[in-house]
Amino acid sequence: MSFWLIGSLIIMLLVFTGCSSNNPTGTSNAVDKMTNNSQDENIGDLETCPEGQFQFAAKVQTMDQNTRRLTFYGHPETVVALQNCEIVRYNNENDSPIPFEDINTGDSVGVYGESNQYGYIYALRLRQYKNGSDCIPYDLSFRDVITEIDYENNTFMVSNRTETITVDENTVIWANAVNFYGGGSNVSKVGGRTDSLLSFANLAIGDEVEVKANIINEETLLAVKIKLPYVNFNDCYSFEDIIASIDYQARIVLFEQQAWIGKICPKARLYDAAGGPISLQDFEIGDAVEVKGRAAGDTLKICEMQLLEN
Repeated sequence: MSFWLIGSLIIMLLVFTGCSSNNPTGTSNAVDKMTNNSQDENIGDLETCPEGQFQFAAKVQTMDQNTRRLTFYGHPETVVALQNCEIVRYNNENDSPIPFEDINTGDSVGVYGESNQYGYIYALRLRQYKNGSDCIPYDLSFRDVITEIDYENNTFMVSNRTETITVDENTVIWANAVNFYGGGSNVSKVGGRTDSLLSFANLAIGDEVEVKANIINEETLLAVKIKLPYVNFNDCYSFEDIIASIDYQARIVLFEQQAWIGKICPKARLYDAAGGPISLQDFEIGDAVEVKGRAAGDTLKICEMQLLEN
């Protein structure tokens, strides 16, 4: 048998064996996985779009109608819409079938399917979202660890991104109520179940966070929603007490009732009784204060402290 014939047989073998869930022309394995309703919370916002194998929701950056390929802001993968891909538009709590050509750059789209090791996601379902849908529109989503945080300016940074991430009054920060200390009184429906709404002061360096954000520019993101999936809120404390001593240089505060050694974070939120920003030097021994912080042994890392009316 000639080398040419052997080579031809090898190529034919590769072509036929390549038709699998990792190949756009072979979809049977992908369909089987889809019907299992497997959900991996590490890869998407499952709280707002629970059905199917959900990868992510983001805005379309580029699309090619001929090859049925799309790219998305904040995601390096190329999405390929398989020929049997279900494509729908979600509006008023209903899905309506649409052709692939109705998806445009800038649209918010949910991608359901499976990924492979070559950077492709083979979509079995694409869901286009319009204003008023259940999914909050955002440009990108990611999970990462907080490395820097500025409580005064409401910004933070994470390990694998270079942008400064900002929050505003519309940013939803939350965790599962079962993990939140005492559940608090600020409990609401965020992710399809009862959850605890948090403040920016509840975030800390080292926290792993799931962030849904809009792109402001190359250097800045605005967080739409922040979830803390793994924080142990048994280590978080909020209380009222009287300042027993204060070291302005070391930023250490002791209290009359609580035994904590209070360490004021460099960018902690400090307020007067009316809610206005003040400095640490504006606090004195004998002041009644409300404190929020995270425990680290005998030390309480104070992220927020406010004077109370005497």
